[in-house]
Amino acid sequence: MKLASLSVAILTVCLSCLAASLIFYENLGYDLDEFEITDLEVPTSEVHDLEIPTEQRDSVLAKTVKNILDRYHPPNAFILLMDAKSGNILAWGQREEDESSEEPTFLQRDSFPAASLSKIVTAVAALENGIEPNSEIPKIGRNSTLYKRQIYPAEDYTGDVITLEDAFARSNNPAMGIIGIRLGKRKLETAARKLGFLNFSFLDSSYELAESSSGFTQRNMVSPLQVAYAIRKLLLQSHSDFKKTTYEGMQTLFYKTITDGTAQKKIKKSVHSNNIKSLYIGGKTGSLDGDSPAGRYDWFAGFAQSKKEPEKALVIVIMQVHGKLRYQYSTIIAGLLINEWAKRIKDDG
Repeated sequence: MKLASLSVAILTVCLSCLAASLIFYENLGYDLDEFEITDLEVPTSEVHDLEIPTEQRDSVLAKTVKNILDRYHPPNAFILLMDAKSGNILAWGQREEDESSEEPTFLQRDSFPAASLSKIVTAVAALENGIEPNSEIPKIGRNSTLYKRQIYPAEDYTGDVITLEDAFARSNNPAMGIIGIRLGKRKLETAARKLGFLNFSFLDSSYELAESSSGFTQRNMVSPLQVAYAIRKLLLQSHSDFKKTTYEGMQTLFYKTITDGTAQKKIKKSVHSNNIKSLYIGGKTGSLDGDSPAGRYDWFAGFAQSKKEPEKALVIVIMQVHGKLRYQYSTIIAGLLINEWAKRIKDDG
């Protein structure tokens, strides 16, 4: 009898608590009939919040990276070599404030100005929306400038033109700015998000869109890891984020940068001739002044892939921040690392 009374008491307390809870939520203004678990916002983890293994898988390449940084000693720099197939980090090296770093603190820090690497986003958005590698864009003034007179061609414009692939390869700011204005903010944001560039800013005004599309701004920020993942995605074509023609078009643009663009002279100078013949090499260069750390940012982001064994491919990201002196071009360093990697894959059979 006592046990039954205790059970009734407990049940009464539980019902009272439930009623109080219902009154509480009603007072907050919730419609309890419509309130479902699916209405709750569940936090999601972005790439830069994940715990990324930083173990260097290739000790020979790691030593080469270290030797290069010690030899040229840029004030601030980060080098990242990634196996394209597995996504494993083969080697990395960092210098910060004129000292070698024991930890890769720059790896996931997405506060470095992307400079002309921004043109990767613009090119992807263009290809996704029907602009082809050989599509022509007005070419007004120099490649490296971005004046308003260069990005607002007259409706009856009949002057010089440049193709998308040449504008990308030669890093033509005005032409890529014109494309960005035509595409608009939403299409550019979509491409940036799918590539993993989470700290890009596309504003509403047409001139600011041109700045962001060409990389002539410090509003577009990236980390070396984000850049590596973007290059890997475009190289492997293993995701359904983009059209097949977009992936194919980006290969054309990346190759053009090496064969007839901003990286041509330095890659030809630094990569052994037999490696140029046996490898597909593609990439994008970028250069812009930045503040944290302060200096001239000098990027190379790209890949090298065996023609005979395409599953053997290397993703390369090099970021240097030069002071008053430029210690060595990032494209030269990329070439030296491609040579070492090519030797490694030959030795491995």
